[in-house]
Amino acid sequence: MKTFITATLLLLISSFLTAQNAWQDAVKLNEYFEFDPVRFRAEIDNSTEVDEEAIMAIAARYCVDAVSPDGEDFKVNLTKCFEGNPFLSLRQYAQSDFSNRLPRLLKSDGPSTQESRPGGGLSGGSLITNLADGLAIFLVKRTKEELNAAFFDGLRTAMEKEPTYKALFPATYDLLYVIGTEIYNYNAYIETLREGFINDLKVMPLNVRQYSMDNNFIKKPEFRIALEDLLGTSQMIFDGTAPMDILDFLATSAAMQDSLRWADIPQPKTRQAMQDMAISLRTLHLLATSMTTPSGDWVNPDQVSAQMRDISHVYIYLGLLWQQGNGLRFSNGADFRGSLGEMATMTQTPIALRNYLVSLAQTGKMVEKSFKNLLAKSDTASFLNDDYLRFAGLVFDFLEQTGSFRHQIILPDWKILDGKPVEQPTTEPIVQSMSKWIRWSARFLPFYTNFLTWNSIYVKSGTRSPWPT
Repeated sequence: MKTFITATLLLLISSFLTAQNAWQDAVKLNEYFEFDPVRFRAEIDNSTEVDEEAIMAIAARYCVDAVSPDGEDFKVNLTKCFEGNPFLSLRQYAQSDFSNRLPRLLKSDGPSTQESRPGGGLSGGSLITNLADGLAIFLVKRTKEELNAAFFDGLRTAMEKEPTYKALFPATYDLLYVIGTEIYNYNAYIETLREGFINDLKVMPLNVRQYSMDNNFIKKPEFRIALEDLLGTSQMIFDGTAPMDILDFLATSAAMQDSLRWADIPQPKTRQAMQDMAISLRTLHLLATSMTTPSGDWVNPDQVSAQMRDISHVYIYLGLLWQQGNGLRFSNGADFRGSLGEMATMTQTPIALRNYLVSLAQTGKMVEKSFKNLLAKSDTASFLNDDYLRFAGLVFDFLEQTGSFRHQIILPDWKILDGKPVEQPTTEPIVQSMSKWIRWSARFLPFYTNFLTWNSIYVKSGTRSPWPT
C-alpha cells in the first residue's frame, strides 16, 4: 500500500514538473525572499506578506522527495526541502507556524502529460518537398526530350547492382522493381516515382545513418557515435522539429549520451571529450529549459541582464538550478553543483555568468524566430532554401553555447574576494576537434547527401543526368 501511495505521489508530482521554468519561478519567489548577507542564502522576507501556497507550489517542483500525502492535500517537509542547497533554505520555518500544505487541487493544475511545442514541424520537411517538386517539374517538362525507357531501365539495373542505392533510396528502388518490364510505359509511373523519390529524400539522413551502421564504414567509435547523432539531428532539422526538441534529443537519447559506448573509445583524451560534450549538452538543456516556456518562448535578454544584477534573484535562480543539476559531472571531476556552490558566498553576480545567460537568451530567441519564420513560409511560394540553411546554422550556433558555459562557469576555480567572484582560469587542455567536425559537417552533409548521391546514380547508370545545369 505504501509503495502504491508513493508511486501515485511521484506520478502526480512528475506531471506537474513539466511546468518547471527556473527563471520565472525565481522571479516569483523573489517577491517573498531576500538575500541574507550573513548566512549567504536567499530566505523568506519576514517583513513581506507572503503567499505561502505559491511558495509551496514552487518548492514542491524542486523538492520531490520532500513532498508527501496529508489527508486530502500534500505537505512539504521544510527541513528536507532544499537540504544541502548552498543558495536557498526553508529550514528556519520548519518549527514555525508557516504553512507547508499544498492543496491537492493545486497539484492537479499542471499538465498531465508532456506538452508538445506548437508548430510541430514543417509537414515532413518542406525543403525536401520543394527540391523534389522542382525536380519533378523539370522531369515532366523534359520527359519527351531526354528521358526514355532506356534511362529508367538503366537506372533500375544500376540500383540492382549497387546495394548502396537500394539502402539510400529504398522506395525508389522498390517502385522500379515492381514496374519491371513495363518500364517502357514510364509516363504512367512518373508521378509514382516522384512520390517515392520524395519519400526517400525525406528520410535520407536516417537511411544514411542506418546504412553506415550496418556496414561499419567508420572504424573509430568516437566518429561513429558523432555521425549517428549528426544525421539524427539533420533528420530533425529536415522534419522541421522545434529547436528545443532537437536539444532534448541530444541531451537525453542521443548516442553520445550512452555512457557504455564511451568505453569503446581507446584514446583517453577523446573519451573524455565525448563525456564532456554529452554532459555539456545536458547542462545546456537544463539552462535552456530554465529560461523557456513549454511553448518555446524565451526570457527577454534585457530582462535577464537587469535581473542578474539583483543578488537575491541570482541566489534563488542558482538554487533552483542546483536542485536540478545532480549528476552532471565532467571528465576532470568538475561537478555542476560543486561549481555553482563555489559562488555561494558572493555578494556580486559574476559578470561571466550574466553575460553567458544574456547571450544564451539572445541566441535562443534568434533560433526560435528563424523556426517560426520557416513555419510561416512552409506552405507558401516565398519559402527559400536560404531560410532553411539559416535555421540550421542558428541551431548549431545555439548548440555551441555548451562549450562557452563549461569554459566560463564550470572549469574556472572560483574564488570569492570581498564578495566578488574572481575567475581563476583552468589550464586543462580542451579538445575542440570533435565539436568543430560536428558543427561544419552538420551544416553541409545533408545537402551534399541529397544532391550528390542522387546525381551519382545517373552518372553510374551510363546515361546523361537530367539534373539542370
